[in-house]
Amino acid sequence: MDAFGSASAATAVEATFALHCFMTGTSYLIVMGDLCPQLASYLCGVNSGLLVERRLWIVIFGFAIELPLFWQRTLEALNVSSAIGNAAVVLVTLLTAAFALGLLPTAEPAHPAPLYPPATGESSMVGGALGVLGVFVFAFACAMNVPTLVLELEAATIARVDSVLVCGVGLSALFYVLVGWLGSSAFGADVHANLLASFPLGESAASMAACIECWSGVIARLAMTFTVVTTYPLLMHPTRVSLANLALGRHASRLRPAEWAGLTISIFMASLGVALVVDSLETALSLVGGSTGMLIGFVFPALFYVRIAATRAHEQALRLREEEVQEDEDTAYRPFGAYKHFFGASKAGGSPVTKAAADPLGLGADRKRRAIALAIAVGGTLLVPVLVGVQIAKAVA
Repeated sequence: MDAFGSASAATAVEATFALHCFMTGTSYLIVMGDLCPQLASYLCGVNSGLLVERRLWIVIFGFAIELPLFWQRTLEALNVSSAIGNAAVVLVTLLTAAFALGLLPTAEPAHPAPLYPPATGESSMVGGALGVLGVFVFAFACAMNVPTLVLELEAATIARVDSVLVCGVGLSALFYVLVGWLGSSAFGADVHANLLASFPLGESAASMAACIECWSGVIARLAMTFTVVTTYPLLMHPTRVSLANLALGRHASRLRPAEWAGLTISIFMASLGVALVVDSLETALSLVGGSTGMLIGFVFPALFYVRIAATRAHEQALRLREEEVQEDEDTAYRPFGAYKHFFGASKAGGSPVTKAAADPLGLGADRKRRAIALAIAVGGTLLVPVLVGVQIAKAVA
């Protein structure tokens, strides 16, 4: 509303948030459906039946764990589960490093991690960098939780908020780079889109005692299952907030118990239904990242900055003009007041009011930052149809 002064624009942003968070959370249920049957098949020595049915595991984890976590009213209530998920990410990173450094054997020759990944694998634009750019964008599209984090942060000064954002995004980027670099070094450029699928598993649990890398594959899958379980409610929380604003016209924290229960259960059941039907993780992440992820992670923040900065600069210029008029009226009644005002302005090279009048939008000091933000917003918007089109082309091919 501050940026555009339009209810329709605010509605569009809320709808984008809701769709992005819903599809992202649902994709984590898809991951859960991929990992649990692999573990069950390996540990129990079965290749068919209910234990390797992905839909069964999605339903079990959904109702037993995800729904109770999603029911919580604040993000702060998810501190413990989030800490477990973060520890799991660190563990997977360490195991990937062990494979890359040759401490654990892989099908690829053991060698130290190179500066650049091997040059084999997909080389076309559709199958190469452009084809996975949507996943990269998806990884950083976390802006929808920032308002809630700020509201729940104690003594939420600008410095504290900045430190939380820098640490969160910085640590995430560090782990992404490490896992991508080390995973490529360990398993080659043709590493599976889901890294855990490249972690080896033996033919049966009986071979695990003599197969330490098989243990690593099991541990990595268990760790990532914990990560997925704890991330789902973090994404469904802003989904509920956005849908509450859209459907009920108020924040989710202000809903009555019956409204809260109805909205929460409806979102969960819809997410569960999609996860039971869709089973392609890479396509889901790429489509979400290339569309709503690009808007939330890059376009919206940049566009908000440009619009709000311009509006506030214009308001500041108007305020300065009013002060100048008032000052002129005051000096008109004082002997030599107008002359003092004139010489004071000349000596300073022009009064701030004069400068503001010449630059009513305040572009002077802020021009570079706003130009960069505008370039990000325009570039991100133009990339959305390209990234979505690439995924459609890949699916057709």
